[in-house]
Amino acid sequence: MVRAEAGGHTIVLIDHRPLVGQCLLTSLKGTDKTATFALYPSLQQWREDGLHPAASLVVLCLPGGQTADAELAFITRDLEELRGWNDTASVMVMSDTESAEVIVRIFQLGVQGYIPTTSSLDVAVQAFRLVCAGGVYMPAACMLTALANGSAKPQGTKKDDEVFSPRQISVARALRKGTPNKIIAYELNMCESTVKVHVRNIMKKLKAKNRTEVAYLTNKYFQDE
Repeated sequence: MVRAEAGGHTIVLIDHRPLVGQCLLTSLKGTDKTATFALYPSLQQWREDGLHPAASLVVLCLPGGQTADAELAFITRDLEELRGWNDTASVMVMSDTESAEVIVRIFQLGVQGYIPTTSSLDVAVQAFRLVCAGGVYMPAACMLTALANGSAKPQGTKKDDEVFSPRQISVARALRKGTPNKIIAYELNMCESTVKVHVRNIMKKLKAKNRTEVAYLTNKYFQDE
């Protein structure tokens, strides 16, 4: 367990990946001086520490590379375990997925917020504060995508901003030009690892096998350019 003391709300991060979890903890500690952050590799270890009644928010950090069903099973299991001994803390999920369908299903499990790993640190902090205050947080791009997917318009008539988030649109444009990830990261002022997440999600949405297919399949979305 690693704890960063401050004041205000207590936010518990559950992440079994030591390096990823500690990097997130350090970043949050440096960005938000008003909260107390704690990091545990599992809910069980947090429970054994005896501090769970004080938590305002629990953030379940999901490992990448899982199927939607695996992610949902992971969240369901942790929520059932958590609610067995703490039914007061709000719960958020942090994951790579940007699928509106999957995110809606995550909310149906009873969480109060969802943060994709492509979000900025400042956005994450504001989302944590909102949920700690009793609110619910879902990325705007995910809500727009959910609305678009539920509309009556044929899929072929959708514009790129109805299918992709604004950041994904920028990355897709760069992919069409054959721009390497490192250059995309520099031009869009983001980490190269974040670019890779965007590329993976774009390919998943398009069912593309490689970057060349992404360029071809996005032609219909950029006809005016």
